[in-house]
Amino acid sequence: MKKDLITVIKIFFYRSSQRMKVLYFLVALCFAFCPALSQQNSVNYRPLIGLLTIPSNFAQHPNPLTDSYLLGSDVQYFEAGGCRVVPIPWNSLDSNFSYILSHINGVAIFGRQFKTIEQAVALAYWARVKQIIAYANTQNQNGVYYPVFGIGDGFELIASALANQTNIFKNFTNNLSNHVLQVQKNTRMFSLFPTYLLNHLESTPVFNFNNPYGLDLTSFQKNSALSGILNIAAYSVDDKNNKFISAMEGISLPYYLVQFRPQNNLFEWNHANYNHDFNSELSSSLLVDFFVNETRRNMNNFTSLNTEDTYLIYRYNFTFINVTYPRVYFFSNTA
Repeated sequence: MKKDLITVIKIFFYRSSQRMKVLYFLVALCFAFCPALSQQNSVNYRPLIGLLTIPSNFAQHPNPLTDSYLLGSDVQYFEAGGCRVVPIPWNSLDSNFSYILSHINGVAIFGRQFKTIEQAVALAYWARVKQIIAYANTQNQNGVYYPVFGIGDGFELIASALANQTNIFKNFTNNLSNHVLQVQKNTRMFSLFPTYLLNHLESTPVFNFNNPYGLDLTSFQKNSALSGILNIAAYSVDDKNNKFISAMEGISLPYYLVQFRPQNNLFEWNHANYNHDFNSELSSSLLVDFFVNETRRNMNNFTSLNTEDTYLIYRYNFTFINVTYPRVYFFSNTA
């Protein structure tokens, strides 16, 4: 059918006036680009989100160079948003690391504070985060929508990767504290929130913070590499009433960073400051719903469902550590 249509266009092209030739050329151009336009408007109903694993110093898996983990609450949080989770072992071989990135629809990074882990591991981990950001930058520049979500310490890791420096953060006091959010107008990441819920975030300390470092407005504005890519989505104040940036999002790129841990409200029960009221849980759900919906714009997939199955989190068993860590997935291979 397509060949027949092209043949007809050619015949009319050679037999027509100059004005008609231009018209036929435009018709052919539209025909040629229709598949591309259709692909851009496609929706992925089977999104795959990669979670970067974290170097482990759990007693059960104490070698951070070869052992890594994901918390069950982090996995459950994204599954509740309507996706499948693909673990990305941070210490895998470059070929496997790149292969996973090219077959998933977005990445989430949680990170952690590396006080008890040697500096060499922390630097190697940061290098992996920079590799993910470099890959996402390339994909987005080439027209492939590739979202990235930084949560908790992932906020700092991604921000430092975009800024290409680690000394942009200052000391703040957030010791398992809940804070309100001063959500900025017209942010995408809070676009699913009804007005009453935005008002709730600004009046009630819903989300929990546990970060000794943060980013203030002055440091953000001085770093053109960072402020040229991200907008401020929300502010908060720490335990000593110092103002810091608690959420950011890409100006044009689908990058989203929150310094709190929204999954606590839904799946963690080991601390009194983790709010489990309806509005808090709804707020957490809307954030992950938004991000998963972003990944539906990416059409990457594995070559077959059988291949896909070998990469999903389902093939791993979780370990019960204690009531604080009831579900922990460990990864001990480097392939």
